Order: sequence, then C-alpha cells, then structure tokens
Amino acid sequence: IGKAVLEEVSPHAAAMIQDGAGALLCEEDDPLIRNRPELVWDLTSSYAVETILNHLLSRGHISEEECGIIRAKRTPHDKARELLDIVRRKGAAARQVFREALEEVAPHLAEMVV
Repeated sequence: IGKAVLEEVSPHAAAMIQDGAGALLCEEDDPLIRNRPELVWDLTSSYAVETILNHLLSRGHISEEECGIIRAKRTPHDKARELLDIVRRKGAAARQVFREALEEVAPHLAEMVV
C-alpha cells in the first residue's frame, strides 16, 4: 500500500526510490558535477534547453512547475545550471532521458554525462 500511495502523491519520489537514487553519486563521481562547466557553457541555446525540457516533461521526469523555474532564469547559463541541478536530483531514469535528449541536440555533450 505504501508504494502505491507514494506513486500517487509523488511519482518522482517513488521513481527515485525505485531507481535507487537514495544512494546518490559522490560529487567527484558525478559526471553532471565533474563536467558542469562545459555543460553550462554549451547548453546556452534556447532550442537545446527547450528540447531537453520537452523530453523530460513528456516522460514524466520533471513537472510544469520545474520547467517554469528553469525558463524564468534570467540568463542562458542560469537556465543550464538550474536544469542540471534538477536532473541531478531526479535520479538515474531522468539522467538517461537527459542523455538521450543531449544526443539529439548536442551529441558531444552526451558522452560527458555517462
């Protein structure tokens, strides 16, 4: 019953538990942190960010509210930073969708998030 309730109340939290995201990567092992400067620098096109957001949203890994938070950031670099922070908190499944979206819009960055 607990899992069903959690999935109903917070599907993202249920997915994190199921993905084992409770054991988040150490910072030095996390490619989103290790490669953050390059990712932030290269993810400045609004096309790239919107494509990634659409992938994550359509697959249920981020909410409309989270998309709004990212879109409301003032600069392209701030949008990229917020996107990386949100994806990092979401767990393995969201990271995989993020990587797939990167392969479409910035293939050279996709290898950085493995």
